Amino acid sequence: MTTVEKIKVMQAWLEGKKIRYRSREGIWMLLNPAPLEHCWNWEVFEYSLVPEPREIWVNLRPKIGYGAAHITEASALAAGHGAECICFREVI
Repeated sequence: MTTVEKIKVMQAWLEGKKIRYRSREGIWMLLNPAPLEHCWNWEVFEYSLVPEPREIWVNLRPKIGYGAAHITEASALAAGHGAECICFREVI
């Protein structure tokens, strides 16, 4: 990880964003945001921002089932021609 990438992670932590960490072979765990200071150990741990869950929108057409997936609600509504638009959100 470059110094610039490390700074971005630490700046995000200062801004209150969720940060995760793991040992080189371990599982990701959430970094506790409570301390005013954090002792970063870049030699032992990897740090990264917790990714935002992805979303897709699908038009439900009862007679034919689900339609195509769209990355924005606006595109799903535009292509839906009045069909019900359902949002699916990834669970991380």
